[in-house]
Amino acid sequence: MKNKPKKSLIIITLISIFLCGCPGCFLLFEGAQRFSSAIGPFDSLEDFSQGLATGLLNGGWMVCLSGFFIMIPMIFALVAVFARDKKDELEAIEPTGVSKEEPLPPPS
Repeated sequence: MKNKPKKSLIIITLISIFLCGCPGCFLLFEGAQRFSSAIGPFDSLEDFSQGLATGLLNGGWMVCLSGFFIMIPMIFALVAVFARDKKDELEAIEPTGVSKEEPLPPPS
């Protein structure tokens, strides 16, 4: 039963890959296409700033949103990999009976 939390983290990671990672990759591809087509060629700084603003409105927000979507499965994967199991503390064993009064045997 020790691996139960680790198995559930792996299952959550796989589910988040399909629910967040796949749409995130789609948004990244679509947003990068819209951003690059909106910037287009420019001749002056004013054209560049206008194209940059248009690109951010058309596809830049998709790229940022896709970054958040892609980071969610990565975070779950890192937590699943680096999650450590709690180690059970050992109970103190007290000597009982005759062995309590006998001396320790000499080391060989």
